[in-house]
Amino acid sequence: MKENLLKSMQYEEWANAIVLQSLRQSTDIGERLPQLFAHILAPQSIWLSRIRHEVPLVGLWPELTLDECAQMMAENLKQWRAFINAAAPEDFYKSVAFKLPNSDKERSMAVYEVVAHLTNHGTYHRGQIILGLKGKTERLPLTTYIAFLASLD
Repeated sequence: MKENLLKSMQYEEWANAIVLQSLRQSTDIGERLPQLFAHILAPQSIWLSRIRHEVPLVGLWPELTLDECAQMMAENLKQWRAFINAAAPEDFYKSVAFKLPNSDKERSMAVYEVVAHLTNHGTYHRGQIILGLKGKTERLPLTTYIAFLASLD
């Protein structure tokens, strides 16, 4: 389990780095694409705070520059790796309480499901960003999981 969760976070780092590079190299990206990128990163921090029973330090839709996004991305990765590496196997099955943004109903999911959610969430919004980059960059970034695996060779 630990190896799979670390690999998921490694994929997130790889894919986000590619998108960040594309955002920096593109012309006229507007405000929405950096907002979406910051929104990929914020839940990584928020969920780790929930797991640790801490108050999140960032909101769901923070207004960040690309440099601030790069800093958050590095800090998130550092914190997630430390958490996963220090966790006992049973910790990945512990329940994490949360409420959906549009509901007052308390819900929960296991820590390993949180990582799956973050990966899916990031993939979804990276797709939105890549669509928004069409015509604004020479080459659209490829951030699929299979491309990530190929990059490990």
